[in-house]
Amino acid sequence: MQSLEGIGFITIASETFSDLVRGIVLQIDEMYRLDSSKQIVGNDDAVSAIRNFVRDFWRGGSKKPLIVYGPTGTGKSTTIRLIAKEESMNLVELNASDYRDSKKITERVQPALGTRPIFGSGNLILLDEIDELSGRHDKGASSIILSMIKEPRVPIVFIANDMWDQRLTFLRNKTTPVAFKKPGQADISRLLGRMSENSGIRVSERTIAWIAKVCDGDVRSGINDLYVMADAPDEDVDVIGIRDKKSDIFTTLDRIFLSHTIGAPMRAVMYSDVDNSMLTNWIDENIPNRYADNRSISRAYEMLAASTVYSSRASRSGYYTYWRYMNALMSAGVSISKERGCTTSKRYSFPKVVKEMSGNKGDRSAMYAIANKLKRRIHSSSRYIMSDYIPVLSRMIRRAADGGIDKDEVYGFFEKHFELSDKEVEIIASSFRYAF
Repeated sequence: MQSLEGIGFITIASETFSDLVRGIVLQIDEMYRLDSSKQIVGNDDAVSAIRNFVRDFWRGGSKKPLIVYGPTGTGKSTTIRLIAKEESMNLVELNASDYRDSKKITERVQPALGTRPIFGSGNLILLDEIDELSGRHDKGASSIILSMIKEPRVPIVFIANDMWDQRLTFLRNKTTPVAFKKPGQADISRLLGRMSENSGIRVSERTIAWIAKVCDGDVRSGINDLYVMADAPDEDVDVIGIRDKKSDIFTTLDRIFLSHTIGAPMRAVMYSDVDNSMLTNWIDENIPNRYADNRSISRAYEMLAASTVYSSRASRSGYYTYWRYMNALMSAGVSISKERGCTTSKRYSFPKVVKEMSGNKGDRSAMYAIANKLKRRIHSSSRYIMSDYIPVLSRMIRRAADGGIDKDEVYGFFEKHFELSDKEVEIIASSFRYAF
């Protein structure tokens, strides 16, 4: 059994490790979730304008799309999602990663323009981060967007931080603006207080008031800070206001491995002076240096592995909310994995993988060049050739040598069929030593 205590999480009793990981993710989801658009604070008029637009669209009201704009973290995207849910609408959402070309936009939006879902009252199209559209890279995107809103058949909402951005000139006179403003400190305090009470998070009124003050109207940032500072003593709250205060890698590792709560490791990652990719390598290398028993080591590595899954999902999808789970699992997840305390008898080790990658940089560059040559014959990506084909070719070369086949014959084969030099064949033969 493993319980999560320290930031007010509901106790999670798990018979299996996967239950524990799922429990952490579900609790984080629950913490961040708003149930109603009425919980959006400080922007009642904007929320009402969006709701009225969606409702009136089907009653013959204005078809002119909305452009919702305002500072980061004020609830613009969340409001649209909640209203879509409350009005039983099917939300079709695009973001910056979808604006690369007109084809991608058409593939995502076209099915929603002329159809009604089987369930619900209709479709709602949300184009988030529209001010990230770049004329240089987003070929044809603005044209397809203009054609889409010329005679809209479903409600369309754009979201931007700055509607006066030059990139949005083509939209400005063709949309109705709805402004979101920074909520006041009192509104944010009330919201955080309700979230704290509903989630069972132990946070003092002083901490909540300080978070509401330093987040400067960024509600999302305030919620993040509430999550991180939960169950922390009042004297630790000042750290929230110091965004540029960084911890060196050894301090960060100490707080991850030595802590017995969730809050301290989470704060350590937030203020670490290394990025998450490098920090993952440091944690990976030093788990055996800090945890003595095999079960703790195994659980810590499983937590770290789970964090990399969310990191990959964030990179592939462009949905960086997954970073919440990555950060929680790599810090608090690793921390609570220990069962018999933590040893400090060994020094922290520099990640071997970083040393190896640095040491064989020249060989890896040569391997990429070889992979590009092999692409002419194998017709696959360079990375796939390096990970799957070159190891096979390496074994073939070495097996040929072990079987007494003449070296010139082997090298001649690769020169004839793959246009590789003797040096490149030698690099392939030794490639089993390198990881890609």
